[in-house]
Amino acid sequence: MDYKSVGFKADNVDAEKRTISGYASTYDLDKGGDIIVKGAFAKSLASDIRVKVLWQHKQDTPIGRPVLMREDERGLYVEAYIAKTAKGDEALELAKEGIIDSMSIGYQVVDSEYKDDGVRLLKEITLHEFSMVTFPMNEAAIITGVKSLDAREIERVLREAGLSRSQAKCIASAGIKNLREADDQESKTDGLDALKTALNLFNL
Repeated sequence: MDYKSVGFKADNVDAEKRTISGYASTYDLDKGGDIIVKGAFAKSLASDIRVKVLWQHKQDTPIGRPVLMREDERGLYVEAYIAKTAKGDEALELAKEGIIDSMSIGYQVVDSEYKDDGVRLLKEITLHEFSMVTFPMNEAAIITGVKSLDAREIERVLREAGLSRSQAKCIASAGIKNLREADDQESKTDGLDALKTALNLFNL
């Protein structure tokens, strides 16, 4: 599953009604080099898939339920009810105070293609969840998350394996496009485990 985030503002929080609202995704270029194409969510939203509202993409920490999801000219607009639980109360308070100011979508790519400049166009995706998260990937949208197996993740693993910062950055930047083209459906965990195995083989 992949993740993508955007920011939201504190005035998109209604503490009395226990709701948050805004854009879970937009059609802007994100930091990972992806653009979600208008209409990419259409089949997913029309299906019977039950989209979840989570905390930090943790499957064992649901905090609410979507009450509205729709695509418009800007992106995927969502409204969510936040449950009256310990984690739900915490999430709502942090959002109200502007401390947590981002949301992220968790999705699987169904159809995509690369442009000549290396930008990936996501033409159809299956939406599984959206989460309140700490760091945004897409700064232009209003509510969203974290991206799987991007250059920063690869750079982190390389650094942990002992490479210098400049070496890790160079390898990560050059290799991310090929890694993502190899298998868009590969999970973050599987991808990082495979990378660590390869590093061990080369004694890096």
